[in-house]
Amino acid sequence: MTTCPHCGYDYDAPPERWTRGPLVAQLEPPAVYCGGIRLPLVRQQAVILAHLVRRGEASTTALEAIAVGPCASAKAVHVRISQMRKMLPAGITIENVRGWGYRLVM
Repeated sequence: MTTCPHCGYDYDAPPERWTRGPLVAQLEPPAVYCGGIRLPLVRQQAVILAHLVRRGEASTTALEAIAVGPCASAKAVHVRISQMRKMLPAGITIENVRGWGYRLVM
């Protein structure tokens, strides 16, 4: 068993995964798979999509907090979502929930 001497993280433990439809997501390391194929996402995109896979929907504020951090511009989540929409397989989309956030739709 390999653990971090500082935080106790177990490097040998299997990653926690979530499934919604054909998507499988994990946070350590951040990745999202569709049909066993890893989607070509950068870290922030993978974290956002993993959160949407896990919960189905999320507020923009929550996505800003978990993916881009407090120092990013207010439009950082919107830009990441826009980029991800082009990479998602047919039949899977991320829709706006006006005034609140985003919802993963299949």
